[in-house]
Amino acid sequence: MGVWSCPNTEEKANRLNVLMQAPILQENAMGQLYKLMGDDCLFDNIECLEEGEDIRQ
Repeated sequence: MGVWSCPNTEEKANRLNVLMQAPILQENAMGQLYKLMGDDCLFDNIECLEEGEDIRQ
């Protein structure tokens, strides 16, 4: 397990904030989050969700 990316700059934090304001569907989430918030545990949890589900819930 590991973390390879986190919102550790103001630009990344702002991009994550904007991203979180609209639904993020399970099937698109990893691509949208990969460079902003890369974490094995987070992505494992996303994979457990149903396709079409909003991961923000």
